[in-house]
Amino acid sequence: MNTTHNRFTRVLCTILSLALLLTTIPLTIANAEDDPTGVVSFGTYSEKTVLWDVVKSTDDAYLLIAKNALVKGTATKFNTTVTAFPDYAASALATYITGTLLPATFTAEQQARLATFTTNYVMNDGTGAAANKTYEGKMSIPSAADIPDAFLTKVTMIGTTANTNYWTADGSYTNASDKKVACISTAGTKMTQLQSATAVAVRPVISIAKADLFALDVEGASFTDAAGNAINYVVRGEGFKLTLDEAYNQSTVTVKAGETALTANDNGVYTVPADAASLAIEGVQVNPADFTAYDEALAAAKAVNASVYDDETFAPVKALLDNELDKDALTGADQATIDKYVADLNAAVANLPADFTAFDEALATLTDIKAKGDVGDTYDLTPNYIFDADYTQELTEGVPKSLSVHIATVLNRTYKEATVHAYKIGQQAEVDKATAAYNLLISKVGYLSANITEWKSAKEFIEGLDAGKFTDVDEAKAACAAIVAEHDYEADPVDVRSQAEVDAAAARLKEIAEPFQNGEKYIPTDFSALDAAIAAAEAIELKDYITTEEYEADGIDEKTGKPVNEFYYGENGAIADEITADFKAALDAAKTVDREANKIKYQSQDTIDDLTEALEQNMERLAPLKRLSKSEKINMKIRAFFQKIANFFKMISEITKTLWGLLGMLFRGEIDLYSVFEMIGLDQKYLDILIKLGIKPMEPEEPEESETPAPGSQAVLA
Repeated sequence: MNTTHNRFTRVLCTILSLALLLTTIPLTIANAEDDPTGVVSFGTYSEKTVLWDVVKSTDDAYLLIAKNALVKGTATKFNTTVTAFPDYAASALATYITGTLLPATFTAEQQARLATFTTNYVMNDGTGAAANKTYEGKMSIPSAADIPDAFLTKVTMIGTTANTNYWTADGSYTNASDKKVACISTAGTKMTQLQSATAVAVRPVISIAKADLFALDVEGASFTDAAGNAINYVVRGEGFKLTLDEAYNQSTVTVKAGETALTANDNGVYTVPADAASLAIEGVQVNPADFTAYDEALAAAKAVNASVYDDETFAPVKALLDNELDKDALTGADQATIDKYVADLNAAVANLPADFTAFDEALATLTDIKAKGDVGDTYDLTPNYIFDADYTQELTEGVPKSLSVHIATVLNRTYKEATVHAYKIGQQAEVDKATAAYNLLISKVGYLSANITEWKSAKEFIEGLDAGKFTDVDEAKAACAAIVAEHDYEADPVDVRSQAEVDAAAARLKEIAEPFQNGEKYIPTDFSALDAAIAAAEAIELKDYITTEEYEADGIDEKTGKPVNEFYYGENGAIADEITADFKAALDAAKTVDREANKIKYQSQDTIDDLTEALEQNMERLAPLKRLSKSEKINMKIRAFFQKIANFFKMISEITKTLWGLLGMLFRGEIDLYSVFEMIGLDQKYLDILIKLGIKPMEPEEPEESETPAPGSQAVLA
């Protein structure tokens, strides 16, 4: 089924307390009007709410016709073979509407709201003659006489591309090839069907008691069902949404059923109680007039300086200001009047010329500066400045031009007097911009700033001194700070009239900086350790040290089987010549280092320390190779011999101490003789002999049995 939904834009309602109470437009309804025209949402079909046209009023009920066809398809055809006057009550269509469509569309509670109504039609009596018949039901196809002509509309039928009036006013559908169904004849009392029709499209009708249907008709508000479909009737037990029109959206609305106020749910739906006797919507009222634009226009007009205009020029504005609106007498219904006044006032103000008072003053000043500055009188226009395209602010990038060029540009091209004087009041910003440009250039005219380049350079150099590189840094920085404290020319700029003062301060700073700049204050490299190492190395007589040849010439000691010289000089004796060569190279490097080039500590101390360490390491390697005298060799051997004896007796002492400990354990019974021999590693075969001789391992002691505690006492657990 195709259902047409009318979509309304939901206007967000801002609930405000109104300072001015206007006449409310209440809705209080016991039942609908006698001649209703409207739409009601009732029931569900194919998961969509069903909309009904309220088409006719009877004494106690209203007739509603579905806005769209709810019945389509061959399954709901008239079940007959005749071409005229079928029996609707016995038709498959009636059965389908009553047995399937009705319960599928309405809940049990909703069906209880439906009134039974009667449809009169003519049927075939079986012989081909017409016979009158009456059908009563809660959902049916009524006769054309029951439905006003305005509601006999066309719908698209299933399986065809043609449209048909299924309640027809002319009964002219006789062409079987059209595959159309004419349900009701011209007279409204005959029901016909073409045998060749393949589908039926029907808008069923229901009847609602007048007490069950309330009209929703409030000026300034519109209504929809929960699905957003536009409606203006609601059935008791059903719900609706209320949306205020834009001109009424400040209203505080109250919905009442009788005397009970209803509350909308989270989706904004008010549900009418099933037993409601009446429905009232109160508080919908026209918004107060919006004077925002009026107040702004009036304030802007009154802010205009009338003294800069003659009476004729200011007359249109004055006429409107002399006839202000009576705000207390106007409401939102008068908004058009208010808006017109605002438009007229704004137009009158907009037609006023701009205020050129400040511009003309700046123009005169800048013109005088240009004339005198060009001839070098009073003003210095030689400095270069960079301004933006509008000459309203100074920039830091661009092509610099002299101030005189900028002045000539704004006077003769950018802000020419004739151009600016043509501006209206609405272009006051442009006049002010021109005035600002003139005043900016005027503010740049005068004495040049003093040159603090040398002062700043010396100051920054001293402040950046590194105590790791220079001596007396703290003293220099303190002296610099004292001079800057007298006058900080960066924080407190001065013009060229104070140049001598700036130069004097710069000279004092430069005097402090000079010893650091020429290298006098650099921390010198420390050569003392290197000099000590060189002195020690130069005191060495290399002839007193063995050579590799001497080491190898002594051969092997017959008693020890080791190289003779290894006893005195260790393994390094084999590379004695290499060690001597390394020593000489390290000494030469230490002695020949360019001390002038390495005189500054932070630059060269690591290099000097490396040379010192290399020389000291090579002296240490050389020291063991010093040639020994015969007596020194004998003494060394004697010391080695006695060291061995001492080691021997120390070992005997340790063994004796161990043996005495074992004997003590034997006498105390802590160990047996067998265990002693076992501990010293005696072979098992000898241990077996000891066992045969009766020297056996001790038997392990049996643990003593614990005594049973006396009755009444407690055992102590270990």
